[in-house]
Amino acid sequence: MAKHKTASAYKRIIAFVIDMFIVSIIISICTVNTNTYKSRNDLDKKMNEFANNYVSGKISTDEYMSQYADIIYRSNKLEFNNNILYAVVLVGYFIMFQYMNDGRTIGKQLTKIKIVNKDNSSVRFHQLLIRSLIIDEILGVIVNILLVIMGNKMFFLVGYSLVSVMLNVLVFVTVFMVLYRKDRLGVHDIITKSKVIEDK
Repeated sequence: MAKHKTASAYKRIIAFVIDMFIVSIIISICTVNTNTYKSRNDLDKKMNEFANNYVSGKISTDEYMSQYADIIYRSNKLEFNNNILYAVVLVGYFIMFQYMNDGRTIGKQLTKIKIVNKDNSSVRFHQLLIRSLIIDEILGVIVNILLVIMGNKMFFLVGYSLVSVMLNVLVFVTVFMVLYRKDRLGVHDIITKSKVIEDK
């Protein structure tokens, strides 16, 4: 039986960067909207204005937090349709395309690596789903969409901030594990009982 060599951490990171670049290009092409751009600029100006008012003592901390929550909520509400599209692209690319391409994204193909099951058989759909929720921003985007639908500005600010911190910590821990563990397994590899190998 042929031995399957574990993919290096650097190849995995390069593949991920390539994949996120491809996803970013797709999203940029699909979401060119000058009205949204103008509205975001208006919100940015308002945020700078009330931040300056807070620093100069013109508004209280409570007023600042209320206005900050309002701006963040309105900004994400403005991007609601774009976030839905982003979620669709992420799911389509990291789950559907990768499943149909036997555990390979374009980034993985270019770096000659692929995802397989722990026993070296083809990766299963549910494994890719869970992996992508953990590492590919999908969970964060879905939470963002759900919090916007709920409509509570302060709840959105607290909920989205907590989820963002948790996911960022998870990604940091995963990258650290992939870099320094001998078996190169990250959190998402261990949970889904999958691994990334050199693709011959």
